[in-house]
Amino acid sequence: MPRYKIAIIGGGISGLAAAYHLKHARHEFKIFEAAHNVGGNVRTLPLDVGGTSRWVDLGVNDFNKNSYTNLMRVFTQLGVEYAPLEDTISYSNIGPTGELEKPLIGFTMDGRWGPKPPEGVVRGTNMFGDAIKKFISEPPPGSRYWTVGEFVKWAQFPQDFIRLSLYPRINAMYFAGNIKPSEMPARQVAHYYFLQEGYGTRTKAERQYWVGGATKWIDKLAAYLQKDLPQVIFKGVKAQFEITQDRRIIVYTTPAGAPPDTKPQQEIFDKLILAVQARTIENTYSRKEQIPGTVKQVGKAISYEEDEVVVHLSTANMPPDPNTWRTYNINIFPDQDKGQRYNINYWINRHQNDSKNPSYNCQSSEFREHTYTPQYFLSLNPLNPIPDICRLKSQPYGNCTMFKFYHCRLNMDATKAQDYLVPLMMKGIDNVYFTGGYTKGAGLHEECWISGTEVAKHALSPSHQDPHQYRMPTDSSDVDEHVSHIAPEYMLDLI
Repeated sequence: MPRYKIAIIGGGISGLAAAYHLKHARHEFKIFEAAHNVGGNVRTLPLDVGGTSRWVDLGVNDFNKNSYTNLMRVFTQLGVEYAPLEDTISYSNIGPTGELEKPLIGFTMDGRWGPKPPEGVVRGTNMFGDAIKKFISEPPPGSRYWTVGEFVKWAQFPQDFIRLSLYPRINAMYFAGNIKPSEMPARQVAHYYFLQEGYGTRTKAERQYWVGGATKWIDKLAAYLQKDLPQVIFKGVKAQFEITQDRRIIVYTTPAGAPPDTKPQQEIFDKLILAVQARTIENTYSRKEQIPGTVKQVGKAISYEEDEVVVHLSTANMPPDPNTWRTYNINIFPDQDKGQRYNINYWINRHQNDSKNPSYNCQSSEFREHTYTPQYFLSLNPLNPIPDICRLKSQPYGNCTMFKFYHCRLNMDATKAQDYLVPLMMKGIDNVYFTGGYTKGAGLHEECWISGTEVAKHALSPSHQDPHQYRMPTDSSDVDEHVSHIAPEYMLDLI
């Protein structure tokens, strides 16, 4: 096999995964990342909360160790430290103006302390895992592009489960922004629940958080990638490229934020792995006439939403009854089947499992004065304003609000693009190979890692076949004929 020199534009999980594979295969690579940190939507900020050193993840904040099989091998190799979070959830309708909705609804799925869930919610939750497993392993005829509305009709869930649990939970998913829950692609929702929350898999989910924050494992990975090599990760660098007549790649780089007339540096590579969000792909081409039609189609099919993330001490977005506060606090909107912005409230003390951490939870009377930590929260697109005085600050980062947290909406157009267009891009077009969160499922860490790894394999071998693609029909006129399942191999392995 020839040895290649490969550029990677984008230092998110997918780009780092590609680099990880290239390092193991002993190929030369360089990563160019416009931000001053790698990891994509991983954002960990250190905090001083009541005199105690804490942290908060503004982006990705946990994983299921029983289904993240590829990353668990990486975590073991790197010595990444993680611990069980408190996996509890509540539902309530606090209202978008601070006024309580009528009639007041509030319950916890664990049924302790706070009100217990309605019988229909319990029954539907018990049915949900079996329905997802059957939907994935034995898909009903014509179900590849079912909506959630069609899925719940097939599964015959109780209305209370749909209205008070499933639809609110979909509105709290980062990839469902402003899409009606009933119109979400059933496959995307089922796959998220399957992979992240363990419904329908062999084993119950074991949700974990990264001790010290998600950037801890990213930092370990970055250090590993650079070990025994000259500099291979370049942060704070804006990169564009063009394709030469002999299909080599010229990468032009300038410092991020540099004046427009700054002369770029340039370097020639054999191949390029483009690991950026779909919304920015076209801007990485320095010659617009070189943008493939397939890339333009994907750019139209996949849209993005910008979210506000705030870490704070305010209870204005928490359930009105403190007995119903849980790790994940989901809002039930008056119109349950209306598309909403991604909305969820984390109680960070429970997410980081304070009850299992003596240094946080005042178990030690000797050090109680120094270990008391106020209750603090993270809200995604808060319904009610967070007073400035309640917003936690972080040195040296200032106000803990990330105004440009982007995620792609996985509507039906995006789902079909993942089926038909993205596989062509991942296999490479003019020695440019495409990866990123938009390419596989909901873009969970595990999916990004698989995507980046498979794209690196495509770049090294044109004959490589990605085992994790959906099995597609042989006759495009009938999207369901000859399709044996609606899940990629990495999910079927979990059944």
